[in-house]
Amino acid sequence: MSDINTLYHNDFGISFVWKTRTIRNKGIVEIVFRDTGLSLSYNDIETMYAKVKSEIITTSLCKDCINNKKCKLLLLELPSSSVSFAMSYFEMTQMLDLLKGTLFQLDLNELIDL
Repeated sequence: MSDINTLYHNDFGISFVWKTRTIRNKGIVEIVFRDTGLSLSYNDIETMYAKVKSEIITTSLCKDCINNKKCKLLLLELPSSSVSFAMSYFEMTQMLDLLKGTLFQLDLNELIDL
């Protein structure tokens, strides 16, 4: 872990940038959750955050189901690919937190670097 700069983490995942940024990965943030790693630009993270937030707001959970927050009933589409992830309501809220914390840290880093 000494070769990364952690931006944000929670129980669901972590976001970071590589310490040795190359031209190829400059401005790219790695977001790792479950067994998945994504390489996303700032704009991709913003788009994904908006999609997750919208999905959480518009989702109606089954009222009588005791597993409704664990059921993988939500589909998260990525901004720049044809890949989607089935997630539970709880996982989706954790993803929202991960993306929000990442965006906050990126904005803070930009402000400090000015």
